[in-house]
Amino acid sequence: MLNSPKIIYQSEKTSIFFEEKNEFETATVIKTLNSEYPEAQELTQFSNEYKILKDLDLEGVRKVYKKEQRNKKNALILEYVEGEDLKKYFKNRLKIDLFLEIAIQISHTLGQIHQQNIVHKDFHSNNILVNKENKVKVIDFDISAKVDYKTQTLASSDRLEGTLDYISPEQTGRMNRLVDGRSDLYSLGVSFYEILASQLPFLSKDPMEIVHSHIAKKPTSL
Repeated sequence: MLNSPKIIYQSEKTSIFFEEKNEFETATVIKTLNSEYPEAQELTQFSNEYKILKDLDLEGVRKVYKKEQRNKKNALILEYVEGEDLKKYFKNRLKIDLFLEIAIQISHTLGQIHQQNIVHKDFHSNNILVNKENKVKVIDFDISAKVDYKTQTLASSDRLEGTLDYISPEQTGRMNRLVDGRSDLYSLGVSFYEILASQLPFLSKDPMEIVHSHIAKKPTSL
């Protein structure tokens, strides 16, 4: 390690560090699992992000450079994106022309992801970063999947996957429906609604009520 990285984000399972100087001669972020002995599902998701991103070269998607061990923990070396998530970016500065400029970029990037037969499966405002030049980067592909649209090999989900407030009906595990690119489009619509209305379409502290709302209710019209 060429310098001491600075922690910039931490969750229950992962930590994100900023590293200014390294072998890649550019600023990077280091995403590590907090546990030296992660559960099998955590390790699978962590490795999946590298597998999805290593051959994906899209301007609007954060790049992965390397997978390695850091201090006996699994680590991904990722492109550093200096920006804010979509929700923070538009807080107290919503202008329709700017929103449309950003929304078109996001939609175009999602289209490119789908052209690579990839379903993100966790596409929401916290996983979309916008920099000072109004350029978009999509992040966090840990539960993403490849889908063969000719043979429809991505099976319907029997468990809830994704972030509950943005999840598509078919990702709740309560519908016998295929999870494909349309699931990302639903989550994208929820994110756009959140920005334009300054709130999510369905508000509840009860997870089951949120799930029911995604399946059976229509949000209040913008």
